[in-house]
Amino acid sequence: MVKKIMYLETIEQVRALMEPSRERILRELGGGATTAKEIAQAMGQSVPRIHYHLKELKIHGLIRATKKVQKGNLTETHYEPAARAFRSKTSLEDALRNSPESYRDVLTRALLLGLTSLEDRVVEVVNLIEESDPETFQEAIRPSLLENGLNAEMTDLFLTQEEYEAFHADYQALITRYKKNRKSRKRRAVEMFWMSLPDAEALKAGPL
Repeated sequence: MVKKIMYLETIEQVRALMEPSRERILRELGGGATTAKEIAQAMGQSVPRIHYHLKELKIHGLIRATKKVQKGNLTETHYEPAARAFRSKTSLEDALRNSPESYRDVLTRALLLGLTSLEDRVVEVVNLIEESDPETFQEAIRPSLLENGLNAEMTDLFLTQEEYEAFHADYQALITRYKKNRKSRKRRAVEMFWMSLPDAEALKAGPL
């Protein structure tokens, strides 16, 4: 049975997940693919290459073999992820900060994999927002986030109280619509966070 969350205990486990191909393999396993051949077809890569990555993931306890099926002279192994989501322990995050690698680079990859808590991911994105203006965020920061599987928007809207309430109602309706979806091979879990931040002048004027 696949765990809901697996807490990583070593830096080696985190590094094993940092390889982009392995991130994709975990997604494919979570989406229904179970064999090296199925994953290779979905990713457009060779079966031997996928076998190599599966071996590394298995060594570090991030996936496990569920069964072996004999097909002619070949034995086909089926796999499943060890968990639906991976998180790092606080002690491990401290160790990462002291590792030779850039902590921000490691954290950026970790954000994609859900290694850190949702709260930590929100704080990281908010910090990026606070360090930039909308134009810089859209042109320089957002493309980097997108490359790492994250999607964040930063823009200025000028709204009346009524318009703000209508905007929020539309957003809630959109979320409600897609929350009805069920997990499938083509659908994966996406954690959503939305926040509106009034500027200093708006704060002085009172609640929006």
